[in-house]
Amino acid sequence: MSNHAAPVDGKLARSIHSRRVVNELREAIVSGRFAAGTPLVETALAQELGVSRGPVRNAFQELHAQGLVETTRSGRTLVSGFGEKELLDLLLVRFELEQIAARRGIEHGASPEGVCLVYAELDSARGASNERLAELDIAFHRALVAYGGSRSLLQAWLALAPVILTVLVVANRRAELDQYELHEYLDGIHAPIVDALVREDADALGSELRMHFVPTDYYRRASLRISQPLGKRTAPLS
Repeated sequence: MSNHAAPVDGKLARSIHSRRVVNELREAIVSGRFAAGTPLVETALAQELGVSRGPVRNAFQELHAQGLVETTRSGRTLVSGFGEKELLDLLLVRFELEQIAARRGIEHGASPEGVCLVYAELDSARGASNERLAELDIAFHRALVAYGGSRSLLQAWLALAPVILTVLVVANRRAELDQYELHEYLDGIHAPIVDALVREDADALGSELRMHFVPTDYYRRASLRISQPLGKRTAPLS
């Protein structure tokens, strides 16, 4: 048997490069490293990231669809920016989608098993990296929207998901909590949502989700990149 690894298919390789490039650019925008108005030059970014121009071009298309970049009449690509206004708008839309989906699921007698399974995975993830906790966090809320049984609601939420995940990753890094403290916090705020879901208490579930997305000082500090000490009671994004 040959010890040589099978070559990566060219199309797959391009897809992997494109995903890496769009993730790096999205994080640079959400974190504020690329401020509003920053020009993004395809050739320069391709050289910096060590890829061809194709993945960068694909990334521009995806970021444009997510409202993070814009194209001028002259064809230049500029960063749209991601500040407090954009963050709070994202949280509000996310809250509305998740609340509608949760109420719909309860009204239709849907099984909460999918949400419970993801919560169990989050509950057992003590010691996981902040990035992994962000992935489990987003998986929990995806399952909550899927619980509503509406393809349209899920598609609308999925369109926001890449930006939501990037916000979580960036914000969790700034939370000044280690992964154990962050896990304890995330476990604690998701447990009441599961409890209300299992009890089919739509009002309690709505209240828990509203508390989940209340715009606290942390949200503003995360979006504005203000370096200030955060107390233990300050909530990471979730």
